[in-house]
Amino acid sequence: MNDVTVSIIIPVFNRCDMVAEMIDSVISNGFEDWELILVDDGSDEETLSMLRHRCECDDRICLIQRNEEPKGPLTCRNLGLRRAAGKYVVFFDSDDYVTPECIGTRVEAMESHPELDFMIFPSGEFVDGKIVPGAVTYAYGYPVWKDDIEAFASRILPFVVVNNIYRKESLTQHGIVWDTGLKSLEDADFNMQTILAGLKYAYATAEPDYGYRIVNNSGSLSKRMNDHAQSHIHALDKFYASIQDRFGHKYDRALFEGLMSVFTIVCRDAVDNGFANSLSALLHRYDRRHERSFRMMTGMISVLSRVMPERKARQTATFSHLLRYVIRLKKIKPYRVRKMIHCYETSVGNHSNI
Repeated sequence: MNDVTVSIIIPVFNRCDMVAEMIDSVISNGFEDWELILVDDGSDEETLSMLRHRCECDDRICLIQRNEEPKGPLTCRNLGLRRAAGKYVVFFDSDDYVTPECIGTRVEAMESHPELDFMIFPSGEFVDGKIVPGAVTYAYGYPVWKDDIEAFASRILPFVVVNNIYRKESLTQHGIVWDTGLKSLEDADFNMQTILAGLKYAYATAEPDYGYRIVNNSGSLSKRMNDHAQSHIHALDKFYASIQDRFGHKYDRALFEGLMSVFTIVCRDAVDNGFANSLSALLHRYDRRHERSFRMMTGMISVLSRVMPERKARQTATFSHLLRYVIRLKKIKPYRVRKMIHCYETSVGNHSNI
């Protein structure tokens, strides 16, 4: 497809009914100059049959099969990005929902701001067929944080990729792609790539246009995080290297808070000594001061675990980190909710030039 305004890239893996609902929500948009690139990651025949039928019914929809390794949505998004013919690109998830105004509003905003490389639009949780902006846990894209780099470094997400619309040329010129070596924290990595590359962006004045659907996944969060331990080391290493290269040690405290957040989840029930040693080695390369704090913390856990359950020992030793995290959330939550209930002023200035 040539001369299309916006390319919509959606990786697909099963969940036939939810994917169909997401496709319907795209088709229902009043703005019609788009292409929908569905990248299948090895779905069952029911899902594939539905996808093929949609392509037959609407020539703006195309289906491609992942033909590269590794398996997963990041490879699919890279394939879709290479295939995209649009002036603009959006990345959506297959089991969510967009409003009928979503695509047109995003394109119009970018057309009105040729100086920007991407814009951020608010989202909310998708519940019972509607978007609930006040569901704070899964609401992103609101201009709440004074410093987005600090938020990302500390593993808090001001926005995720589904909130954004990008100029494809800006991504291509800076070589920004999805890191297929990651199994989690991939949105944070992609967004930090754009910010650190100097892409100009702003938060849009708009109502929530994207609904994030809560889908039950098998396995606990801590188990999934533990399975992704090496991916976390890779992500943290990238964050330290890229942020320190640009800003020196300005964000070391935030980076350490992010590292501690990962540690407390991966080691929720019991400390993985190999993982803890890898984090110590990473800190030794980038931040000797916090390396000492981390070693003291893990040493305290070892001592306390002799007289109490290991989870309790970990909670006691990391209490100051947990307390700072809770205080931060309590401080920001009321302000964040107010921001989500009202219309917002577009962010002032260029967030990339901090």
